[in-house]
Amino acid sequence: MTAPKIPMTISLGNLLTIGVLLVSLTGAWFAMSARVEQVDERSRANAAQISRHGEQLAAGQAAEARTNERLRSIETSLVRIEAGVADLTRYLRENGR
Repeated sequence: MTAPKIPMTISLGNLLTIGVLLVSLTGAWFAMSARVEQVDERSRANAAQISRHGEQLAAGQAAEARTNERLRSIETSLVRIEAGVADLTRYLRENGR
């Protein structure tokens, strides 16, 4: 059996194949580059939106803390008022009025 022989010549078909391969690779490179830029742009936009949401959340939490402090103040005032009403009721009962 004889071994296959590979000719060491370059034909027009070989040159066309290499040319088409280079054109295809270049086109794919630019398409992927554009796609990566779009994804990168969307990623930056999402990061900015997440940052804004974080700021909104912090502002909401600060407002909630202020509201809770006001509620505690109102509750303290109500406890004092209830104690005063109880003292007044007890005083009126003891003095027969």
